[in-house]
Amino acid sequence: MGNPLVSVIMPVYNGQQFLQKSVGSILRQTYQNIEFIAVDDGSDDQSLKLLEEYKKSMPEHIHMRIISQKNQGICQSRNHALDLAEGKYIMFIDQDDDMEEDCVQYLCREIEEQNADMVIGGFNLVDETGAVIEKWLLDPKLAWSKFRISAPWGRIFRKEIIDQYQIRFMVTKISEDFYFNMLYMSYCQNIFVVSYQGYHWLYNEKSESRANMSRLSEERNLLAMLTKLHADMKKPNILEPEYVEYMVIKHIIWYLFYVAKKADSDGYRRLYDDCMGWIKDYYPYYQQNVFLKSGKVEGENRKIGRVVMVAMFLIKIHLFYPILRVYSKI
Repeated sequence: MGNPLVSVIMPVYNGQQFLQKSVGSILRQTYQNIEFIAVDDGSDDQSLKLLEEYKKSMPEHIHMRIISQKNQGICQSRNHALDLAEGKYIMFIDQDDDMEEDCVQYLCREIEEQNADMVIGGFNLVDETGAVIEKWLLDPKLAWSKFRISAPWGRIFRKEIIDQYQIRFMVTKISEDFYFNMLYMSYCQNIFVVSYQGYHWLYNEKSESRANMSRLSEERNLLAMLTKLHADMKKPNILEPEYVEYMVIKHIIWYLFYVAKKADSDGYRRLYDDCMGWIKDYYPYYQQNVFLKSGKVEGENRKIGRVVMVAMFLIKIHLFYPILRVYSKI
């Protein structure tokens, strides 16, 4: 039997300055059966032209497909590619990132050998020169490892599960990766974590994802995303509920910090009250969660854990909102 087909999906929007690196890393993959789907999302630079040039130089073991569409955003771009992908497995890459040459081969081998529904790897955070800023190494023995990274890249999915349960990216401008990963994991029976780091994520302080997290608007409504996720996730599932609760509430806490500096006082007050009300409605016993109270989750970033712990204490004594308002003025 030959190698199973792996579909690698890359949304592209005005990414001409990155494509040599990102597409180049696909060209160099050692795995011998890849479907590379590049979705040009209405770029007004030379991205589409460059993709067409790269297609001419693809090696025989990589079948490149180019989709050109009017600008619809990253969620619709990925969903369009998922509708057309023919691979047994699915992987994602962003236009400004790249992968080690054995990344597809390694993850595909693991998902096959482990008979897993999903294999999750770590990544290296890199600067524009490719120098490593930070290494995100996952420990396969720790339950938290499968929750630590919410991006869709650096991992491999079964297309069969995606199709069977019609799992797609929620069309939103905030936390679409969080939604997709958590929803997919809820339908898994076997999630396998590896210590391998084959993905390189470019650090960009001005990225759209960071900007979206800090803007307060209806199309960036985190609670709408979380409400839909809660409704769509398979129940029961194999995910540890205390970790899911920690992850969701941590996400809300971080969201409140991001939005604090740009929201007006009245709008932020309503947002804060809505967030606290949502937590009480969906996780009425959250104050009893040992991870939230202690901030000690084995495998979690210590700084993040301490912030969550302090935030939980401030919520309990009704001082979190005043502290956030002070933070917004710093």
